[in-house]
This record gives sequence, C-alpha cells and structure tokens, in this order.
Amino acid sequence: SMDLGVPEEDRRYDIQATAAVANDVGEQYHTFNELECTDLRATLQNIEGRRPGRVRLSTFYNTSRYSHWRFTEKPEYLRALGALDETDPNQPAVIIPNYVMARGNCLNAFHLYAICCRNACEDMMGKLEQKLGSPVASPEEIAAIVATLPSESVDAPRNLSASLLGRLDEVAATNAGQVPLHGRLFQQWMHHAYPLECPYPHEQG
Repeated sequence: SMDLGVPEEDRRYDIQATAAVANDVGEQYHTFNELECTDLRATLQNIEGRRPGRVRLSTFYNTSRYSHWRFTEKPEYLRALGALDETDPNQPAVIIPNYVMARGNCLNAFHLYAICCRNACEDMMGKLEQKLGSPVASPEEIAAIVATLPSESVDAPRNLSASLLGRLDEVAATNAGQVPLHGRLFQQWMHHAYPLECPYPHEQG
C-alpha cells in the first residue's frame, strides 16, 4: 500500500529513479548479451559445414565436448524453433541465424523482458529499403545495392553469383518483374545472400 505521508513529488522521484535503474541494468544486460551472441555466432561459424549458414547436426552436438556452449537441444525442439534444415534427411543441419535468434538464446532480465540476439538482417534490410526508397524494386536495382552492402561475415563490394542472381529473377518472375522486399521469397533470397545473418523463413512465415 502507498504511504500517503510521502509528498507527491517524492513518490514521482522514486518512480523515475526506479525506471532509470531498470534502464541502466537493461543496457548492461544488452552489452553482455551482445558479447554472448557474437561468441555464439563465431562458434557456429567455425563449425559451419559445406552448405553456407548450416552446421551438421552431428557436428553441432559434438562441439559441446570442447566448447563452453552446450548444444543439447533435441531435433524436435530445433524443428519447432525453425532452426532445423531437413532438406537432406540423412544429414539434418542446424540453420545458424535461426538458431542464434531463437527464443532459447534470449537473456531473461528479471523475468520482466527478454533480451534476444540482434537480428543483423534487419539492419541490412533497412539500408536496402532506404537506398531503394521503396518496398518493391526490380532485381537489377536490388542486386546492384546488395553487391555493395557488407555484413559481419560478407565483404563488399562483391560479385553476386550467377545462381544468386538467377534466384532473384525467379522471385521477380512470380510478381510481374518486381521483387517485394517483405515477401517470404525475398527473405529466403536474403538468407542465401547473407547465410550467417539472415534467418531462413519457413513456409508458414
């Protein structure tokens, strides 16, 4: 119950002070969490398989033997997270950006809110849309900008591969020659362009 003997200004000050402390703690958690996220990404990148942005499930589990990361999630759980690639049923793989940004890797600050790993792909999508000035563009316009857009794991400028350019044309072909940046097919394309930063969107997404 509120102590009515405390002047109104003091109560207001208490609330502001509490909010400032919570904000400060949140920022410290966020800095710590970003270091953890960077370390997690680097660990998974070091064991990346032949397919970009993927770690074979067997390698994923074996890494726990010589790393401080404990990768113990069962395939069913990874599938539910959208972090399991079963394109080749004999060699299931963990999709690195999907796993890194999964809820299980969020840091819970006082059970009030969760601080999750930053979606680095959103930064690049923001820059792309800003340079295009539109949420829809031609494959040529998009390719020209993406070729100049670096990420933490991709250097720029770069020459986009023929298969990457071909996939972009396929996305445009389903939409009268234009590519909607916020559509699932373009999100898939961004995953292939930036396999460590951009999560792979699944059918229901």
